[in-house]
Amino acid sequence: MKKISFFEQLVREKDQELEDSKYYNEMNDCANKKMLNFAGERYEKQLNEQKQRVANLITIIQRQQVGESEYVNSLIREKCLFQKELLLVKRCLAEEALTDKQHL
Repeated sequence: MKKISFFEQLVREKDQELEDSKYYNEMNDCANKKMLNFAGERYEKQLNEQKQRVANLITIIQRQQVGESEYVNSLIREKCLFQKELLLVKRCLAEEALTDKQHL
C-alpha cells in the first residue's frame, strides 16, 4: 500500500509539474507574441519615418534640379544677350572702319 501511495504521489507531482510547465509555456508564448508585435510596430514606424525622409529628400532634389535648370537657362539667356551685344559692337566697329577708310 505504501508503494501505491508513493507512486500516486509521484504521479500527482508530475501532473503538477506538467501543469506548471504548460502554464509557463503559455505565459512565455504570450510574452513572445507581445514582443514580436511591439517589434513589428516599432519597425513599421521606423520604416514609415524613413519613407518620409526619402520622400522629403526626393522633393529637395527635384526642387534643386528645377532651380538648377532655371539657373542654367538664365545663363544661356545671358550668353545669348552677350553674343548679340558682341555682334552689334563688331558691326559698329566694322562700319566705323569702313567710314574711316572712305574718308582717307
